[in-house]
Amino acid sequence: MAIREKGVRLIALFSFLVIALILQCGCGGDSPEAAVKKFVGAWSSSDWEGIKKAVLPEDAKFTKEQEELAKQKFEQIKVKFENVRMETSFDKKDRNKARVVLVSGEITYQARIGGKIQKQAMDIKKMEKSTRPYFDCIRRNKTWYVHRKID
Repeated sequence: MAIREKGVRLIALFSFLVIALILQCGCGGDSPEAAVKKFVGAWSSSDWEGIKKAVLPEDAKFTKEQEELAKQKFEQIKVKFENVRMETSFDKKDRNKARVVLVSGEITYQARIGGKIQKQAMDIKKMEKSTRPYFDCIRRNKTWYVHRKID
């Protein structure tokens, strides 16, 4: 009986730890880098709804016509991010604001231009530091979002 009780207690403790970890992790926006990963992941997957969830709610408010146009632009150019490394710097006056800069990895753009598919790959590490992609992030209600108007 004592062994069985220990087994039940161990399972209960393990279950509690798993739930605590899940709650602590949230939806992937628990840090500026997690918010950017969510954003670029949605962008790479052509997940329009995921993009809207990764940005500040007010950055994703559209009229029906605006959303349709933004969605068309989004679907015309496919983007893949691979092996991306990031660096985060926090605003000195407001720790709820941060900038995440992509410092290495590769971005591949693909678009249909004049009936032909065109591709361009960029090695982030080879880019001048001042031209590397960056994302401004803002924390609201303990959740980080990318602050980028999608239009």
